[in-house]
Amino acid sequence: EASIAVLPFANLSGDTETQPFADGLHDDLLTQLSKIGALTVISRTSVQEYRNTTKNVRDIAAELGVSTVLEGGVQRAGDQYRINVQLIDAETDAHLWAERYSGELTTANIFDVQTDIATSIAAALQANLTAGERESLERLPTQDLEAYEAYQEARNRRLNYGEVDYRTADRLVSRAIERDSAFAEAWALKAVIATELYWFYFDRSDSVVAAADDLSRRALELAPGLAEGHWARGHYYYRTQLDYDRATTEVERALQDDIRRRKGDVRGALSRYEQAVELAPRDATKLSDACETLTLLREFERAESTCERALELRPDHAVAYGQLAQIRIAAAGDTAGARRWLTAATDAGVQIQADEFDFYDLEFLSRNPDTTTSSNTCRSPSRRVSACASPGIRRKPARRSTRRGSSSRPWWTRTPPSLATEALSAWPSPVSDARRRRPGRERRAFA
Repeated sequence: EASIAVLPFANLSGDTETQPFADGLHDDLLTQLSKIGALTVISRTSVQEYRNTTKNVRDIAAELGVSTVLEGGVQRAGDQYRINVQLIDAETDAHLWAERYSGELTTANIFDVQTDIATSIAAALQANLTAGERESLERLPTQDLEAYEAYQEARNRRLNYGEVDYRTADRLVSRAIERDSAFAEAWALKAVIATELYWFYFDRSDSVVAAADDLSRRALELAPGLAEGHWARGHYYYRTQLDYDRATTEVERALQDDIRRRKGDVRGALSRYEQAVELAPRDATKLSDACETLTLLREFERAESTCERALELRPDHAVAYGQLAQIRIAAAGDTAGARRWLTAATDAGVQIQADEFDFYDLEFLSRNPDTTTSSNTCRSPSRRVSACASPGIRRKPARRSTRRGSSSRPWWTRTPPSLATEALSAWPSPVSDARRRRPGRERRAFA
């Protein structure tokens, strides 16, 4: 299998000005390589932890499940650059390909370098390029270097997922569009940011919805067939219109898993989430997404082990603690087991946001919260989380969402409250997932 992990490029200049350039080059190369259908490319999230690592290539490849690793370094001095890269076979530690690039820092030169690296890797791994893939790799998004750098900065800032970050990213990408009004990728990114401002309840105005529509259409007018443009249209239909059929048509991957799950195709969604985990094996968020989908399918043992893997990667991952508590309730009506996971989160210094499963919810599911179930214990991924083996009770103040239109009670108790052992019968079928994961629910992680 032709699979590759592209490690973050080293900043060989050693100055802070070169780092954004190195990071942007790395991100763009990942984007270019992902356009090659015959290649399996590990995601940015999973490779970021190997920045400045002392691990050897074989160990990294084993952890990420790939056959090859690309390493590289970047130097920048004024308007000149130098880039060196080497593709390494993880099993033999042999160099399959290596190259050095240098020249004047222009967008045309940088994109030529990225295209050459991508096509050379494909050739070295015997991954055939289609005519469409080659054309996509050779496309020059913009000739304005300042517009390109503003776009890169906006793209990175957006990944912080806060309101200030979204608005800062919006200003940056607007600057890119001002400098180059034909920069289709920038129009698409601005559309995506608009949908996220709406989705996370930072701006619920009709004007932001109209802007997302117009911006995404403009991106595709400038570059028909542009992947980023269709991605932006998918965001528009998915986040602002809740039109999952049209979103599915626009988006070929990435969001398609969420869309399938909301449409009731939970088994199809699981397949997509499992593919996402393969491409991002070190991404705790992808694992918790798969965990939630497995829970909806009532595959509780797999769901529990998947969530525990997420906590092994990120012991501070609040969502996973809440999910594990929910699983104990759904699988066995085990309020004591749920309480131990919530106590574990508290002892690890993790604050579970409003709208997540927490201590407050247990009072709706158990007549006697002090009852323990000795047969069910949680396994802590961190020595800091010592409460898993203890039945001790620790409550935190009840905090529930006050968002207009939402109930103050957890979703599973909107029918008359019942004993924990009866909660199994109230566990939703896959098709009710759309009711539970209402629009805007994801904001909890960004509050």
